[in-house]
Amino acid sequence: MTLITPPRHEVIIHAYTNDRVHIGKRCMLCDGSSHIIVDKEAWTAWRQGTYCQHAFPNMSIGDRETLISGSHSDCFDEAFKEDDDS
Repeated sequence: MTLITPPRHEVIIHAYTNDRVHIGKRCMLCDGSSHIIVDKEAWTAWRQGTYCQHAFPNMSIGDRETLISGSHSDCFDEAFKEDDDS
C-alpha cells in the first residue's frame, strides 16, 4: 500500500477492512503519530455530523481527542494545563 503524505495533522485512512477503518493521525503538538481502528458505521456517522462521544461511546477520551483536535491527550493536557500559581 502506498500512502501519499497529506498536509500535517489531517486524518490518513490506512485501510478499510471488513467493518473497520484504520486511521492514522499526526499530533499537532508533538508531531508524533497515532493509529486508531474504528467501526466503519461509527466512522461514517461521525463524519456525517454525529458527536464524537455518541459515534464512539466505547472509545477512550484520549483517542476521541486525537480524532477531534489532532493531538494526543497527554500533549493536549500538557499544552492546556492550568497554571498552579493562579
